Amino acid sequence: MAPRTFMNASALRVGVDESPAPPLCCEVPGTPDFRGFEVDLLESIAGRLGLCLQGESLGWEPALERLLDARLDMLCRAVTITSERSRVVGSATRTSKPRPYLALGVGNVAAVVDHATIASHFVQQVEGLRMTDALEGSRLSYGMVFAPSNVRLRQAVNSVLAALRADGTLNRHRDRWLADLNRP
Repeated sequence: MAPRTFMNASALRVGVDESPAPPLCCEVPGTPDFRGFEVDLLESIAGRLGLCLQGESLGWEPALERLLDARLDMLCRAVTITSERSRVVGSATRTSKPRPYLALGVGNVAAVVDHATIASHFVQQVEGLRMTDALEGSRLSYGMVFAPSNVRLRQAVNSVLAALRADGTLNRHRDRWLADLNRP
């Protein structure tokens, strides 16, 4: 399939996680309950680019395959940035799913190590769970994933993100969805 440039498109095609992790992302695209921090952020980005948001819920491997063969423009999946992943794509991989928290809740595992944003949601949802302080050196950064060939879109999204930071939109999205968490 020939690469598509975002400039001649009407929609920003974004792969999201098939197992949404509230409050980052709730439910699946195309439903009235598709919402969350990532959804608000993606809608703001798409709007600033003059596009509508078209989300697709996929597992990591199918999402990466669709990104690399230009059937998706980008991925937004609570993706952690690592240097190894940055060499393959424009960013990283996803860690939180409900199963570990359910296993913790029934005593099948002793602990779950995860991002504070995701863990705090499950602490509120699963009775008896609690969070401890972050592990030393465990601070991770999230990123959006772009195909290596899609430099123009990555640069455009980075510019939009800078504008969203500057005009307070990013903080409003954080305050709406992540108010109980410490900001970096």
